[in-house]
Amino acid sequence: MAQGELVTLSDAAEVRAFKLSGASEAREYEVIVHSASTVPGSSSPVSLSVQAEGASGNIVGANVPPIRRSAASRALERQEQALLTERRLKDRMRSELQRVGARPYRGRAGTGGPRLSLAGAVPPSIGQRLTLSMAVQQDLTVDCNSNNTITAEVKLVGQNFALLEDVRVAGNYSAADYQELNQALDAVVFPLDVQYFGNPSDIDANQRVIVLFTASVNELTEPGSGSFVAGFFFSGDVADAATCPAGNQAELLYLQAPDPSGQFGDPVDVEFAKRVAKGTVSHEFLHLLNTVQRTVVGNGDFSDLDDSWSDEGLAHIAEEISGLALANLALRTNLDFDGIVPNQAALDAFNAYHLFNFSRFGDFLNNPSGTLALGESGGGDPGGTQSLEMRGFAWGFLRWLADQYGPTTPAGILPGSAEYLMFQELSSGGPNYLRGTSNVVRAVQVVSGQSRSWEQLIGEYLSAVVADDNGSGLDPSSQFATWNMRAMFGGLHLSNLGGNPPFDKPYPLTPTMVTLNPTTNTSSNFTLHSSTGRYFTLESGSSTPDVVLEVTTQSGAEVPGSVRAQVTILRVR
Repeated sequence: MAQGELVTLSDAAEVRAFKLSGASEAREYEVIVHSASTVPGSSSPVSLSVQAEGASGNIVGANVPPIRRSAASRALERQEQALLTERRLKDRMRSELQRVGARPYRGRAGTGGPRLSLAGAVPPSIGQRLTLSMAVQQDLTVDCNSNNTITAEVKLVGQNFALLEDVRVAGNYSAADYQELNQALDAVVFPLDVQYFGNPSDIDANQRVIVLFTASVNELTEPGSGSFVAGFFFSGDVADAATCPAGNQAELLYLQAPDPSGQFGDPVDVEFAKRVAKGTVSHEFLHLLNTVQRTVVGNGDFSDLDDSWSDEGLAHIAEEISGLALANLALRTNLDFDGIVPNQAALDAFNAYHLFNFSRFGDFLNNPSGTLALGESGGGDPGGTQSLEMRGFAWGFLRWLADQYGPTTPAGILPGSAEYLMFQELSSGGPNYLRGTSNVVRAVQVVSGQSRSWEQLIGEYLSAVVADDNGSGLDPSSQFATWNMRAMFGGLHLSNLGGNPPFDKPYPLTPTMVTLNPTTNTSSNFTLHSSTGRYFTLESGSSTPDVVLEVTTQSGAEVPGSVRAQVTILRVR
């Protein structure tokens, strides 16, 4: 292999055993043993052995790096916990809609239920008081027959959003705070999310998406838990109220309200609430758009909603593109740490929209073969730390996919790419409302005109994880174009976050090290989850011997075909 060359083996016989030819000089290879299985939650025990030709039969265990976790900074920890709470809440929402047989609302606004005080032919007016239903209970249960209501006042009506304030938290946000929030939402979040993921419906005929800042969201957090619920979108709000009476038949997002005195739970200061709100609206508005594109605008049902890994990955892409726009940064410019935080405005955008994506991506890199990349069995969000790893995998995959297969023109709101065309396809699911991996394969074909299998796509992505900006002359498919991942993590490692995983190392991915010499004879056992890979660095100090690599089960048998095992080899030097 030439320096920079990358080869993926997918034939079962080639994966079972192959040889790397020796050389008179030192060499370094990155080897990835990976699965292309599309079955969520599946795993398989696998072994890789590396033996120099002519070496003795004594096998030495490879140096397997430990996975280290410790307490992260307070901001990271709280944001991560918020996502874990969101996962539990979304699972319960889906279960409740299934229990009651909810149907998407596609009729004339104002005809489906008794509590449609939002509906009208004109936007809400400032000062108007509205009564909204609240299906989510304080214990995070969801009840489509709930009688709970919230009284809210319209504080600001923008071009695309109407900002409502729960009367119980009146005055905590000033008029200037609402103007600041609306500026970010109207000027950045709405146009970007709509271009990327499709138009919202308007079932309440008020020409706006409602953003409700309510103490009812604050009350969902158990005081002193260290967690918080930042906000949510309830898909029952776009259901026919005849099937889910507690739905509002409105495009509606629920957000945490500022509560400096802690009247409704843990204290929430105004600046923290504003910062979190901007990213949360980007995230939850994507969930709204994904839902209505497949149900209200489309002709699907709530059973046609996307798989968790893809849905959450798209939501984190929505955060990312907002952050890029606010900092006036372009796509496909190989951004590094110094380029993303050149001034206070860019730093604020990074903290609000990008930091947590890199944190979750780092969680995935810390445990690449153990991540439930496609979710738990059945495709649901696995919860706990595994949910953060899944989201990191998903955001990284979709960012790489858009960099590689998104078209260059026609130009979108973000300069540098027309990748929004790829995300429009992923959001809609196409005419058959495909989900997850099958939807990715379809979207790549539609947008790029290239026929790529999931085996090919996952192999290329897992290669990019180790190959991005890791030397010269590397295959372009093995690169992220928007981010210089190694430089980004290197900068975060040197920042005030440097002592916290995943920023406690210059780059979170730590391959198993194998030294190549005439006596090399080593093996490593590990477990591969669906669409994940285990990474090895093979390097020699001087001359490089011929080495034979074998991939088997841990008992030495053939790896089952269901694993769809592949091996990617990249020569770094």
